[in-house]
Amino acid sequence: MIDLDRETWWYLSIIILIVAYLIWNANRSAKSKKARKNRNFRHRYNQRKKEENSRTEL
Repeated sequence: MIDLDRETWWYLSIIILIVAYLIWNANRSAKSKKARKNRNFRHRYNQRKKEENSRTEL
């Protein structure tokens, strides 16, 4: 294995943790964005449906 001193291993582990956090956060952000998009779509769909029903009842 590569012979590195203790300080270098600490730096490498910190870099790995930061990269892992960024990947995890990007994935979580994408899921949140997709859920918000679906929620907004359902809201607009239901609102449009209510308007159409109120027009047909008149």
